[in-house]
Amino acid sequence: MDYEQLSQFYYDDSKFFQPLNQTPNEVNVLTGELVFNDFRYVSEGPVVPFTLEEYAYPPDNHIEETLTIPPYHTLYYNATVIKREVTATYRAYFIGNNSNERIEITGKWKGTFYRNDKSLIRLEKME
Repeated sequence: MDYEQLSQFYYDDSKFFQPLNQTPNEVNVLTGELVFNDFRYVSEGPVVPFTLEEYAYPPDNHIEETLTIPPYHTLYYNATVIKREVTATYRAYFIGNNSNERIEITGKWKGTFYRNDKSLIRLEKME
């Protein structure tokens, strides 16, 4: 699949977000599989920059299979790919290296994901 997945953060208050962009920060984001109605700590999933810029990255699922096709046969492969668009509210906490001051940043995050839902391989003898 040559689909690009996307991640982009939006903020509620620019007061703290701009100083954070001085140093690159990376965070884990949802994979489009989780559904919940409250805040959760996300420690698995794709790692993306915590930035206001749209960030594109390749899908993380990859399927590779080697098959030997007998002579006079045709291989048919059919896959269904699902596109998921997720919008979530985030709350991020940062602690200053020297000051130990804790700041909270809130806002929205938008992500686009592609998943291979179903695959079907069929082999037919040519007549």
